[in-house]
Amino acid sequence: NSTLALIKLAVAIAAEIQKGNRSWYDTYLRQLPNRQDLNQTYPHFAGAAIIDDFGVLPLIQLVQHMQMFDLKLQRCFEAWKGNLSMWGGELALVHVEWTHLHLALAYARTRRRSMASTYA
Repeated sequence: NSTLALIKLAVAIAAEIQKGNRSWYDTYLRQLPNRQDLNQTYPHFAGAAIIDDFGVLPLIQLVQHMQMFDLKLQRCFEAWKGNLSMWGGELALVHVEWTHLHLALAYARTRRRSMASTYA
C-alpha cells in the first residue's frame, strides 16, 4: 500500500533527523527547509487564515482534503506508536513525535522520485 510506504519512509526520515550529526544524512537533512519555511511556501501547511481568504479556489479545496488525510495519518501513527509495547517494533519509532513525522512527510512528498514505473 502506498500510504503505508509513505508513512514508513517518513518515520525513517524523522528518525534520521533526530539523530542530528550522528546521522549519515545530516548534511543533506540540514539543507532542507525547516517548518517555518514550509509554513510560508508549502500549500499543505496552509493555516486557517489562508484557507478562509482563499477557500473558494480549487487549490485550497485540495489542500483541505490533504489536511484531512494527514489527520487520518496522525491517528494511524499514534495508534501504531501506542501498540509498540504490545507488538514490539522499531525503537526509532518510540522517539518520533507527530510534529517531526509531519515535517518528514513533507520531505517525502516533495523530494522523492519514482525511478521506474513499478515504484510509487
